Amino acid sequence: MGKSTAKQRILVADDEPSIVDALGMSLRYEGFEVDEAGTGRAALATVEEHPPDLIVLDVMLPDFDGLEVTRRLRARGVHTPILFLAARDAITIQTAIERLRVARTSCVF
Repeated sequence: MGKSTAKQRILVADDEPSIVDALGMSLRYEGFEVDEAGTGRAALATVEEHPPDLIVLDVMLPDFDGLEVTRRLRARGVHTPILFLAARDAITIQTAIERLRVARTSCVF
């Protein structure tokens, strides 16, 4: 059997266009397919339309926070790994524990 040439897909969900642009450009340069979302609703719709291999998810989105997006994904049976992005002072130990519990997987903050 031949080697698969399908690119891995990554969803970058952040409401800061400069972050989305920088991450998207870097990931595309490395050969990934990249989808972008600026809200939690857009992230959920994108996951349904184009299931990613990894989600890079901002903790603080304008409509749903990253934790709510994660809850909704897990409730739909989506167990894609998630890499949370957060401002340095946005994460407390309690918040980190809650995200680990909801994501039901290892998380990087």
